[in-house]
Amino acid sequence: MDRTPVLTGELDVGRPDAYADRTNFWRRLRHEAPVAFSPTINMWVVSSYNEVLDVVRDTTRFGKQQRRPPIVELTDEAAAVYAEYQHEYIPTFENNPPLHSMYRQKVLPAVSAPKMEARRPIIERLANELIDEFESSGQADVIDAYGFPLPALHGFDMIGVPTEDMLLVRRLSIASIDIQLGFPKPDEQVAIAKDAVAYWRYLVDLVEMHRKSQSNDLVNDLINATTGPDNRPLTTPEVASLLSNLVRGAHRTTSNLIGNTLHALLSRPELWRRVVADPSLARAAIDESLRINAPAPGLPYIVMVDTELGGVPIKAGDQLYPVFASANHDENRFPDAGVFDIDREENRQNLTFGAGPHLCPGKALGRITGTAAVQTFVERLPNSRLLDPTAYWIPSVTTQGLVRLDVAWDV
Repeated sequence: MDRTPVLTGELDVGRPDAYADRTNFWRRLRHEAPVAFSPTINMWVVSSYNEVLDVVRDTTRFGKQQRRPPIVELTDEAAAVYAEYQHEYIPTFENNPPLHSMYRQKVLPAVSAPKMEARRPIIERLANELIDEFESSGQADVIDAYGFPLPALHGFDMIGVPTEDMLLVRRLSIASIDIQLGFPKPDEQVAIAKDAVAYWRYLVDLVEMHRKSQSNDLVNDLINATTGPDNRPLTTPEVASLLSNLVRGAHRTTSNLIGNTLHALLSRPELWRRVVADPSLARAAIDESLRINAPAPGLPYIVMVDTELGGVPIKAGDQLYPVFASANHDENRFPDAGVFDIDREENRQNLTFGAGPHLCPGKALGRITGTAAVQTFVERLPNSRLLDPTAYWIPSVTTQGLVRLDVAWDV
């Protein structure tokens, strides 16, 4: 099938070095090929604001793919292992209306902004406990010691994972992301696939355990949810699938959000001092960080009918990758888009959480967790400074976060 234009050479989204300066890389895509096919990831890459908005809002032409294959082709052995998970997993948020709408109606009350705001003291307690562990050392890789574990600990606390299982479940949940959206090497794939299957089994067992003993947490909120047009309770595989989406997604993306925001503030000392003087500005910093460094750069969609996007003909069945990270830098929508400005009036109009029917149901969870994490860090370690100002980005088209963030402070 003829697919043009094609992203090759310096515009190849699969080049790891493209993400050393991703802002300029996305700018080149928007200006030179705003809708173009990438043979590397086998998707049409959509990088301008208006076209990205068309993709996420128009459910007649574009939608989610229920059984999306991993980005990289798995070995036969790894594929056989991973098939165990795919066979039992129920597409929920990956569905399209009306099924997608039904699942959203059941989930939204459980992760509403008021419910997540009520959990802020728990997030702050977990954040303080983590800082207690490394504060006396005077320096740390804040991603490893704080940004990465905090959203995992909170997410697992939300679903009632026992403390003694936290480290295991964190590892398994990461595997479930890496096998789907990562680039595991052939000799790593079987082990990662086995961990992804183990994560699924853990969630199923967790739901069954909650059915026998009611508790006040997210799992039982979903078990007891009977809203929606069919007014029926969710099955165990449905609840486990929703948990997998909510907790797994919130972990990786919120971890990126915390690290990205702290780096943005610490690399701008005047702005850091301003937030130290008024920690409530952490919320505005999170919103601008979501815009300028979207933790999840994009999400795969599928073309439902033969159509045209940005003047480019695209066939039904092809996959699309709308790049929220690029749309958020579109100069036609955000003046001075490359400037990190917490006073920007339109910073909450970014597309990081999507838009329309597929708007991320976990946006309140991400925002509130990120805000509490940054505010607690600012209050506990106000004289923090970067040991290395360079932003070492994870070299991937599917995630936008820092490999590490070395910070020091006076003890």
